[in-house]
Amino acid sequence: MKPIRLAILICSVLAVGVACATPDPEGDNAKPVSNFDLTVGVAAPGSLDPARVDTESARWILNQICDPLVSFDPSTGELLPGIAEAWAVSQDARRVTFNLREGIKFHDGEVLEATDYVASLSRLVRPETQSPFYHLLTNVVGYSEVRTQQVPFLAGVTAPDPHTLVVELSEPFAPFPEVMANPSVGAAVSTAAVNDPERDFDVRPVCAGPYKIDGTTGSEEQIGMVRFDDYEGAQPALQEDGRGYAATIRWRIAFDEQKAYEMFESGKVDVAAIPAAKLAQARESRASISSSDSGHLTYVGLPVTQAGFDSTPFRRALALSMDRSAIVMDMLGRTRGIAEGFLPKSAGPAAALSACGEAFPPKPQTDAARAAAEEAAAPPSTLTLHLNDSGGHEHWMRAVADQWQAALGVETQLRSTDWESYIELLKDPGADGPFRLSWEVIYPSPEALLRPLFASDSPDNFTGYSNDRFDALLAEAASTVGPVERSEIYSQAAKVLCEDVPAIPVWFGTDHVAFGPKLAFAGKTRTNVFGDPILRELKYLQ
Repeated sequence: MKPIRLAILICSVLAVGVACATPDPEGDNAKPVSNFDLTVGVAAPGSLDPARVDTESARWILNQICDPLVSFDPSTGELLPGIAEAWAVSQDARRVTFNLREGIKFHDGEVLEATDYVASLSRLVRPETQSPFYHLLTNVVGYSEVRTQQVPFLAGVTAPDPHTLVVELSEPFAPFPEVMANPSVGAAVSTAAVNDPERDFDVRPVCAGPYKIDGTTGSEEQIGMVRFDDYEGAQPALQEDGRGYAATIRWRIAFDEQKAYEMFESGKVDVAAIPAAKLAQARESRASISSSDSGHLTYVGLPVTQAGFDSTPFRRALALSMDRSAIVMDMLGRTRGIAEGFLPKSAGPAAALSACGEAFPPKPQTDAARAAAEEAAAPPSTLTLHLNDSGGHEHWMRAVADQWQAALGVETQLRSTDWESYIELLKDPGADGPFRLSWEVIYPSPEALLRPLFASDSPDNFTGYSNDRFDALLAEAASTVGPVERSEIYSQAAKVLCEDVPAIPVWFGTDHVAFGPKLAFAGKTRTNVFGDPILRELKYLQ
């Protein structure tokens, strides 16, 4: 390849969800070409079995080899056809029927049929699979029987014919197609390959996607994949239906993300994630950077059942006196995005409708905070802020404590503990003061965050929050078949949280990805709503 001279656009992103555009190469007589060898630097991915994927690196790889049952627009999270060319939710929201594309093949040449999804979804739930996603199928009929090993297959997942998959649900759950957009849950795997004693499925999975693992897999230093010639494109939001422009993708394995990015800096790979500690340096370099939501929300939970915190005005006072701009922009070096509400972009179209506005201002509103505190009947005079002792959270939590002390005149102290003890504290007896936590949205629906964190009956609701209207809106959304109407209902539920302040959203996690100067991008965005690079859209500049 000839060397080229490009004016590289450096994107110093302040807002979440903004990605740099690839510079137009025409002025330099450089032309984007296909059928090139793409190299990507990643930390050790762990298992590549779709059901067992639990690292960012493995998810990047999974996105190239396994198409999900349902796809989504990478910019908005709106659902689109995938392996299923269409689907229908029954009026009672208890049955979802998926119509599968014809001609889809696994990498071993076998034709993908609906029975493969019966097997794959059942396998996901079985305890011996050890999938971190099994709970996403809790409301499928037969879940408990499979989970307790009474039967091997989900009774509620059937295949009336090779191209029709029917899922029966134990309760109304209209967002079920969104769950199938999670690449680990919505990927069908080859039963023959899973049962092959000669194949290590953690290393060489077989599913349906534009690339397949090649013979170089198994090395501790590299994973190789090649284009799958029999791929029938199932990603309509991508160019060429997601077939991919690179002829091969070589994944260079590093000890951690820092080492992976060092390979990018030295020119050994074309793409790599940028560690937060390296972002300022990357912004000053000639790297082309995309920064976008990662699907994480970091928040400060408030124990609403505790004396003092049971006052909405006092909780509002805490929110109004927090300087989230100073935390995110100054202390964290603009490596995250200030949360304008509870729903990151990965929660789908409803996220754009759910900003909290003045309830959580970036800068503190001290006068308004003090006025709100004066409305509280018996505000606490001392606050104990709880956090886990790993992850480097003490410095910004100390800043929060100082902000509250300065604005509201309360005494503050921090109490940290190891992670296991911390979670046990939050479960029982519960925190007696504000606490730090993060949550990851793992499929493109507000359901993936609102219910687990704030529904009255959720075991992950550590704030103790309970609001009949909020619960009723969640139930209404789960029963609403129309996706647009459902998004509006979820946004109403999110705004109830804005009013009640059971927690204070601080930041949305942001993933930063560096692309080499010889890469051009064919699509409209280089990363999806989960912050993953869309490697299928990359071309090489020659």
